Amino acid sequence: MTELINEIFQNGQWTYSTRLTYTYDSKNNILTYLYDGWRTSQWELCFQWTYTYNSKGNRLTSLNEQLINSSWMKVSRENTKYAADGKSDTTIYELWKNGQWVVTQRYTNTSNVNEKNETYESTLFESWSTDKWENASRITEAYDSHGTYFYYLDEEWENNKWVNYEKYIITLDANGKELSLLGEDGRSGSWVTWYRYGYTYDANGNIISQNHDHWAADHWVYQDDGRFTLTDFQGNDLVFYGYKMDVTWKTAELDVKDNEISQFGLSIFPNPATGSVKIGYDIIKPGSYSLSLMNASGIGEIRVFGPELQDAGNYKLDFCTDDIVPGMYLLKLTDGKNSEIKKILILK
Repeated sequence: MTELINEIFQNGQWTYSTRLTYTYDSKNNILTYLYDGWRTSQWELCFQWTYTYNSKGNRLTSLNEQLINSSWMKVSRENTKYAADGKSDTTIYELWKNGQWVVTQRYTNTSNVNEKNETYESTLFESWSTDKWENASRITEAYDSHGTYFYYLDEEWENNKWVNYEKYIITLDANGKELSLLGEDGRSGSWVTWYRYGYTYDANGNIISQNHDHWAADHWVYQDDGRFTLTDFQGNDLVFYGYKMDVTWKTAELDVKDNEISQFGLSIFPNPATGSVKIGYDIIKPGSYSLSLMNASGIGEIRVFGPELQDAGNYKLDFCTDDIVPGMYLLKLTDGKNSEIKKILILK
């Protein structure tokens, strides 16, 4: 069992906020997830989630219940079926209304690999309307042969046809570093240049500049709403905003005992994520470690795991995203001195 307590700083002092309690099966899959809120001077149980899995560890069902007047009341549930070839899965989402389950949404994920060994993953979102499924939206994302993200397409279903909404294409250098991101708007019926980001690096692979521009009719215009995040060696996130940012890196002598440097190998699967996410990392040196989920700006902690004393070894855990608003987030693993950050896109 794992118990995680979140605190917020109010009126000059730390105050309990929420408590998350997880139980696991022998394969480290989450079986139950309890959500408590702090009320004046005691914990108050609010919600619970219960999960089941198939023999491969894939989630089959998710049941969400709310505690009302000392009784558990059904709220929602999800049921997932997996194709025999492992290339697709379908999840049906239902709400409990007036004493019965009511189907509301369906999500279908498919995955295909082309001749270049690029993986294209598509998620189809559908809504139940009276007696049939109706298309709502469709998201397609692509990864190169090294698993590096390079393409995103968002389509909306309007007037019985798919309408392009937004896409962006990422170009990479030979080392897999992001050189540029070009965003286009398709809502007018044809693709129109929208915005772009550009990055440059030094010989050591450290980023040294970022530009953010928007397309205005026939030329690029600097935008001051671009976000740029750096993490120092102590795990502190430095967030900057502006249309152009230049970075100068300096080498400093660090006190690293016994020549041991933390290498976490932080991984997230699947990413983009729906429902349960498997997080993996490696610990070389025993110590106190914590995981935190932050918003895309690197500000604010939505979920915190730890800090917890952990021995050297390989760790895997399941993280439930059911109650998190869809969007881009940052997952950060730190031991107080070193840290690693990965982007995670949460879908519903």
